Amino acid sequence: MKVDRFHEGPLVYVTCVQCGLIYQNPRPTQDSLTRFFSSEGFTSAKDAGREDGQIAGYYDYLKDEPFRFKLAKSRLSKLEKILPGKKPLRILKIACGTGTFLKVARDHGHEAMGVDVSDIFVRFGRERYNVPLLHGRFEDVDLEGREFDAILFFGAINNLVEMRKVFDKVKAHLAPEGVFAFNYIDIDNFLARWQKDRFWLYRPPAIYQFTRQKIPTMLEHFGWRLVEHSSDSQYT
Repeated sequence: MKVDRFHEGPLVYVTCVQCGLIYQNPRPTQDSLTRFFSSEGFTSAKDAGREDGQIAGYYDYLKDEPFRFKLAKSRLSKLEKILPGKKPLRILKIACGTGTFLKVARDHGHEAMGVDVSDIFVRFGRERYNVPLLHGRFEDVDLEGREFDAILFFGAINNLVEMRKVFDKVKAHLAPEGVFAFNYIDIDNFLARWQKDRFWLYRPPAIYQFTRQKIPTMLEHFGWRLVEHSSDSQYT
């Protein structure tokens, strides 16, 4: 599939004949993604002057912070039910954005830290919420041998350049009986099938596209055991 509506140039998505994974080919480089995630074009298309069809990130990320706090409380409640009797939970959130979940988790007595590649988000979270944020790619940051009861990765799995490296590093820092939770958008949905190349998730930073059918196969390939596969909201 060819997507040709962005200033960055045309995107081409192909499907692996062996595993069925959909991905960009050629893919954006890590350097270009890092620059993009720290740009106004990612955090606020409104301020960057991008039209609707040109939105490659968020229309106005910070405007949605109140919603993210509500979602963070809901997700934390579910996590506490999955890991009952453990408090404080040691939590790491990958691609944590401004750190709303970290703020909620710490206010509830847990030990929570995050990693994000956007210097805009990291700076905002440190200053506004006073939460511990590491700036950089999860694959590259030094976690100093820490183990976590829960590692969370919401709203950004499409943007990975080195997927296996991320999954392997998560495994290395997950405590025994710990949980790794991530979400994704099933590209095999009615709206995506109807809109085709106009579907919003076909955009420059979205390297991979996933289907519900292929996720179990992918996890098995990476050496993981799937324990729950349920619906979730997309906002980070």
